[in-house]
Amino acid sequence: MSVIKTLFGLVLIVVFVGFGYWLYATYTTERGDDPIWAGLNGLMPTELQQWACSEIRQRAGGEPAPQSCAQYWNVPGPEEAAAPGTEIAEPVDEATPEPAPANASAAD
Repeated sequence: MSVIKTLFGLVLIVVFVGFGYWLYATYTTERGDDPIWAGLNGLMPTELQQWACSEIRQRAGGEPAPQSCAQYWNVPGPEEAAAPGTEIAEPVDEATPEPAPANASAAD
C-alpha cells in the first residue's frame, strides 16, 4: 500500500510542477516558442489553451503562432473583439455610386 501512495504522490507532484511551469511560461514568455510550453499547452483543455494563446498573442505582436496556438491565432484577440451586443458594420465603398431608383426617368 505504501508503494501505491508513493507513486500517486509522485504523479501529483509531476502534474503540479507541469501545470506550474505552463502557467509561469504563459505569463512570462514573449513569443511562445518554448517547446516545453507548447507541448504542455497542447495537453491543456481547450479553454485554457485559448486563454494562454491570447496571453501570448498580446505580447507577441506580429510573430507567427506557436504550434499549439495555430488554431486560435486567427481568432480576434481581446483588443480586436467587438463589445457584446454590438454589430460590426460592413465597410462602405464611397467610390461606387449608389444605383438610381427604378422609377426615375432618364429625361429628368
